[in-house]
Amino acid sequence: MGQAVFLVTSLAGLRKTTFRNKVTALVSEGEDVTILFAMVRFDEFEQARRQLAITFKHHELGNHLHVQSLADLVKTSTGVALTPAETFNQDFLAFEQKTFDDAEFGGTVDRYVKDGEIFGEVIKDTDGIPLKMTQFDHNEIVQSAIFEKGQLIGLMDFEQGHLSQSLLLNSQGELVYRFIRHMRTVNWLYSMGKTSKLNFSNQVPDEDSPNNRVVYRASEKKPFYEVVDHVSYHRLGDLYEFYAMVLRSFDQSGCQLFVDLDDNPDLVTHMPQQLIFNY
Repeated sequence: MGQAVFLVTSLAGLRKTTFRNKVTALVSEGEDVTILFAMVRFDEFEQARRQLAITFKHHELGNHLHVQSLADLVKTSTGVALTPAETFNQDFLAFEQKTFDDAEFGGTVDRYVKDGEIFGEVIKDTDGIPLKMTQFDHNEIVQSAIFEKGQLIGLMDFEQGHLSQSLLLNSQGELVYRFIRHMRTVNWLYSMGKTSKLNFSNQVPDEDSPNNRVVYRASEKKPFYEVVDHVSYHRLGDLYEFYAMVLRSFDQSGCQLFVDLDDNPDLVTHMPQQLIFNY
């Protein structure tokens, strides 16, 4: 019996038809399939589990399908204690509580209010177990604590409404990996024939070459993540170097690795000798 590992880095990848088809095909052939949720927004783990249930609700997958998250991989890892500044502040639980139904997860949302302002929020599942706790300051999200089966598995810090870093914790609540968000400029170059039907209405051609081609140049700011290993104190230059390390931890003998086609160009640079399949 063979083994296959699917690396899932986004909810969009999970919804791909190619993902569903390849998983069901492998399971029907008797392969053991592990789906690894590897998003740095840890609150997407629960969304991914629910999406997975919807995706395969009409398929008999038996005991051949296994689901893990990054949190499962580090449960028993050693870690370091969080600093007081990193620890989630639950003081808002003492404020006035207002409870609402949660349409997304079917449970409830408790909001904690003082002087007309929301200072905190707790999302619970249908059993009343916390999934996510969020602290606000002047109506802006500051930090979220993410839980799996009532166990704290990660923290997410925000600046000006954007994720600034994610902290992945072991079962003791100790820090194992830190994912730090940075921004960088990505430059694009488009070269096409003058008769191309693609229309860059907001771009002025940068070059009008003599070989009957037009060149457009553009740039945009895109996020990337640096990863700090708080066990070995290695610094990994980007998220894909981390993903490569994680995939190598699976038994490589006869193990097929599947990654989102969108991730392939960045991942293969860190695993040049590894056969990788796309979905």
